[in-house]
Amino acid sequence: MVLNDFNKGINSPLMHIKYAKQAESILDLRQSLIKRGCDLLIRFGKPEDLVPQITKELLKKYKVLGLYLQKEITRDEIYVEKLLISRSPVPLKFFHGSTIFQQNDFTSIPDIYKTFREQVDKLNHQLLPIPLLNMHRHFPPFPRIPSIYDETNNSLNVSTSEFLEKLVSTPCHQRTCIPFKGGETSAIERIKTYLNSPVTSPPLKQYNPPFSLAPKKPQRALAPIAKYKQTRNNLMGINYSSKLSPFLTFGCLSPRLAYQKIVDYESKKPGGETESTYLIKSQLLWRDYFKFMAEKYGNFLFHIDGFAGALKLERIKNRRKKWNQDFDKFQKWANGMTGIPWIDANMRQLKETGHVFVSSSFLVKDLRLDWRMGAELFECLLVDHDVFAGIGNDPKGELLYFNIIKQAKEFDPHGVFVRVWCPELSKVPYEKAHIPWIMTFEEQKRSGCIIGENYPKPMIERQYKILKTRFFEAIKKGG
Repeated sequence: MVLNDFNKGINSPLMHIKYAKQAESILDLRQSLIKRGCDLLIRFGKPEDLVPQITKELLKKYKVLGLYLQKEITRDEIYVEKLLISRSPVPLKFFHGSTIFQQNDFTSIPDIYKTFREQVDKLNHQLLPIPLLNMHRHFPPFPRIPSIYDETNNSLNVSTSEFLEKLVSTPCHQRTCIPFKGGETSAIERIKTYLNSPVTSPPLKQYNPPFSLAPKKPQRALAPIAKYKQTRNNLMGINYSSKLSPFLTFGCLSPRLAYQKIVDYESKKPGGETESTYLIKSQLLWRDYFKFMAEKYGNFLFHIDGFAGALKLERIKNRRKKWNQDFDKFQKWANGMTGIPWIDANMRQLKETGHVFVSSSFLVKDLRLDWRMGAELFECLLVDHDVFAGIGNDPKGELLYFNIIKQAKEFDPHGVFVRVWCPELSKVPYEKAHIPWIMTFEEQKRSGCIIGENYPKPMIERQYKILKTRFFEAIKKGG
């Protein structure tokens, strides 16, 4: 395994979380191979330089039939592939293993996901996922050729094992919703738990709600996947969603295996597919769809207009003029200091845990900032960052607009989440936790939260004042 620019993670406190998961995944892979009588060679450097060099050394003693690589579809990776092809002393053999289905399974990839999903549902009996391969229980021992080993990471002057162990030692934040270690071992355990382990609603006292939110009737213990439709928009806890995305990102879990396990779960249940299993399979299929779209439109994925630019849609003609790169606004957003609690809580959670629920729409639609600024931040911090699903799904100024206050009320009706991540608001009355700027000065003093001193003034206050009446009406109806 060749790691390129991996040592950046050890010098960045914010990127430590992401790189720690990746280091755990690498060490878990190595242990799995050692158990099977083999080993994993780990080197730091550029693949296009080191892989041909190592291959040439192996050829002095062994017969090497080829190099097997995961086929990539974006510009930088394709460039590396071309260099490898030109420099490798043996043939390169590419395979597609990061999607459930293959692009050539479809006549064409539609530009609308709904149409794509309809094709999958219509042809599902014909487009069964590629069968999984059985893992060998034993491999030949790894070649012991001194010249291919270089245990020192030159830029840090530490050994490979020391480097990875230092990253692995990074502690998880106590409030993280993804407390699992990286690696295939943890991934398999997680999918078993999510599909098979009955759980009841988590104890709510740890969230310190303003009043009892406990269900009035005893909750039936079900496997977490059975309640996915009802719990997927929850904000706190481990089992409200699958938490498989980091494992899929780092290649610890095959999407085909995840998909097949869900299908197996359905086959054992009366009635088969449920709304919950349909939805979670759809999340996996979104990953396929965005990768296929990236392959279809190439570098348009990274253009300011995204895929829409390739389609030359009329509605995007004047959009660029409205976007800006105001770094002062960007810093407030990135640091969770916008004065909008729902946004600030999400961004602070991202910095501390590598996970975020929602925030990009505010960056693009409300602040009118260049979406690529947010994409770069997410790439650095998100534990489960996937360039295709992340950039492919960014708003990029499309017509859909999310009302931030309405969204906050829907997903965090009692302000529990925002007060966890914005402790300045801990004593603010729950009905005003999402709109603290409407408190009177006396209320601010009683709450220990003076707007403009203890907590920022909202960046776009005017527009949200208009919504306060609707907000209180929503509380009366639903809360």
